[in-house]
Amino acid sequence: MPKVNNEPKPNKQPKKFKRPSVKKSQKYLITQDNRFIYAKYGDTTANELKFFYYVISKLNSISDKDFELHEVPISEILGGVLSHESEDNYTYIKNLCRSLSKRILEDESLVYDPVTKKEEEMFEVMAIFKRIQYLKRKAVICYQLNDCLKPYLLGLRKNFTQIPLQHILPIRSGYAIRIYQMLLSELKQNRNELTRPLTQLQDILCVPKSFYAWIDFKRNVLEPSIKEINATTDIIASYRTKKERQKITQIVFEICYKDLQKRKDQAKDKEQQRIQIEVIKPLTELKDKTLAYPTDPLDENAIIALVYRGMHEVKEVKGKLQVVLTLEEANNPRKKQPLTISNAHQIEKLKAMHENYEKKFFTQNVSKILKNKDGSGLAFSQQIQENLKKRKEEDKPKTTPNTKAMAIIEKIKKRNVADLFSNNTQEDPPNQ
Repeated sequence: MPKVNNEPKPNKQPKKFKRPSVKKSQKYLITQDNRFIYAKYGDTTANELKFFYYVISKLNSISDKDFELHEVPISEILGGVLSHESEDNYTYIKNLCRSLSKRILEDESLVYDPVTKKEEEMFEVMAIFKRIQYLKRKAVICYQLNDCLKPYLLGLRKNFTQIPLQHILPIRSGYAIRIYQMLLSELKQNRNELTRPLTQLQDILCVPKSFYAWIDFKRNVLEPSIKEINATTDIIASYRTKKERQKITQIVFEICYKDLQKRKDQAKDKEQQRIQIEVIKPLTELKDKTLAYPTDPLDENAIIALVYRGMHEVKEVKGKLQVVLTLEEANNPRKKQPLTISNAHQIEKLKAMHENYEKKFFTQNVSKILKNKDGSGLAFSQQIQENLKKRKEEDKPKTTPNTKAMAIIEKIKKRNVADLFSNNTQEDPPNQ
């Protein structure tokens, strides 16, 4: 017979509530217009910001056309997004919905007026949520964003920033979340510094008046935020101040990525951006222009005329990018000359060479230009005819043609064109 275990079983412990993993939220990206990063939300708490950014991260900024009514389970919000440890979830979520429904967005920006054809300052206030409700029995939050937010969150093609949601979630301070977004936005634009007037930064963060004094703002907002950003996010930041008449007026943030490879990639992107702005873009002004390139630095008249036809190649030398131009000689287009440039100063030299060529050209051809002032070109007609005559003489073959071959050609010329299409029944002569 099988053995029967009659020993009393220990009392089972009640199962603890297992919160969902944060891995699901790691796929979400917060995509927002750069103006939205510097907008005013009021004195928003960290959990309010996290819920709001969670909502934004579920949007598709390219394909979505409208804000639909969505619902999200409370378990997903409490377990994966919010930093909440209270047992009274119902009261907490109800208060969260109440405070979020009152949040407004303030935007001050320049808008183009088609009537005056000028940019004018605009101040706009709008509610963030069109509606938000909590269904206790289903344990879900239903929400719908205000349509006024579409220009900031939908249809974004340029001037926007994407931030992974999981970079926001570990931060426990609302001020630190806002400052982190500003700094990361600048980093993604290949800038390692951000300068903001102190009063403007305080206004964006909506700090209370009790924090307006520098010593209070530094102690309660700025330093705790920088410390938390350095400890929990993917970037490192520090700051310094600028004074006017012994009063602190500006804050300069210095920022970089923690990851070494990201720092290298950013340096490469900055170099590409620099060469594009300083060299390649200004080169378009010199296309098809002739340059008076000096061949002897001691002799001003020792120059060669080179033309830039728009041909260039970008090369990397020891981490620095250089542009190698292909120039052709004005008198002999088949002969090419390479020229390497790497900065804006050398572009200015090329422009000076072009100006130098024009000065010499107009100085040496004053009489011809004055004769041709009506643009008819009569002053150059004789010269053109001489050039054509010279080319014809050069194209003539130096050896005398075969007389027998010339006779055959003349015979062909005398034939009627119709004979080319007639049926010729004559047999070919046998091979000699």
